[in-house]
Amino acid sequence: ITHNGAEADDVIATLCHQFGPERKVIIAGADKDLLQLLTPKVTMYNIMERKYIREHDVEKKYLVPPSKFADMQALAGDRTDGVRGVYGIGPGKAARLLLDFDSVEDLLDNLNRAPDGYVKDR
Repeated sequence: ITHNGAEADDVIATLCHQFGPERKVIIAGADKDLLQLLTPKVTMYNIMERKYIREHDVEKKYLVPPSKFADMQALAGDRTDGVRGVYGIGPGKAARLLLDFDSVEDLLDNLNRAPDGYVKDR
């Protein structure tokens, strides 16, 4: 499947959203950005590691559900994609923050509720 002007991960995301709610979908790839698409009906086959990754595998490894994976990467950073993240916040702190906040936007709107030591004036 191709679509002119669209990146492969965007096409994959569109197909997952279109078919995932009613059908079982398996994504074949190794790009961890695709992990955010996993649901009870959408799984991923990692072609490099030759294993299936399910929604619960993401939660076990990254401590956030797939729906918050992109926000976790935005906070913690991702060298592979050139995302710098927030200074002083690694994957662990990002996961803990996303337990209390629905998204990065929710965190930014409610910085006064962030745990002590997580927000510093710079």
